[in-house]
Amino acid sequence: MTKTIPWLIDFKEAVDQASRENKMVLLDFFNPQCIGCQQMDAVTFSDEKVIDFINNNFIPLRIASSEEQYAVEFMVKWTPRLFVMDSVGLVHHSTLGFFIPEQFIPSLELGLAKADFDMDHLNQCKKHLDRILEEYPQSSSAPEAVYLHGVTGYKLFGNGELLKDAYMKLKDRYAESEWVQRALPYRLL
Repeated sequence: MTKTIPWLIDFKEAVDQASRENKMVLLDFFNPQCIGCQQMDAVTFSDEKVIDFINNNFIPLRIASSEEQYAVEFMVKWTPRLFVMDSVGLVHHSTLGFFIPEQFIPSLELGLAKADFDMDHLNQCKKHLDRILEEYPQSSSAPEAVYLHGVTGYKLFGNGELLKDAYMKLKDRYAESEWVQRALPYRLL
């Protein structure tokens, strides 16, 4: 039997189910004419690891970008446009454009980490960030994960050295990343 993503199409149904199952909502705005959306379906959303990751962690919701009410509310101007939301509809992470599976999974994991960070579930946030850094250290999500890992550690333990360590890791491993500049003040700790 072929695995698939069981996309819901009703916003309220998705957030209600997310609340019942204690999951995040993955909201995908798509346009059937969009080449990036077509490639997400053909390459990314058909990948078994992506399917498993989404099905284990999210309530998947797909809304056409032409549905004006939601397109306006979420300011969707281009697709594919995806949002990681909690069960009350608050957005914690968003992406724009096509992702290959090896980049998409860490991006979704980062979305889960950011949601946990925002809700002060710092130990769970750290677990998501650890997975990104262990399993996807070359992904485009890794530099932000290093930064957030340092901030989360600081919030958990009050140790400024964790912020400085984050800066040093960013400088050494991801020198071209914007996150090096964002962490720059931590070098002074």
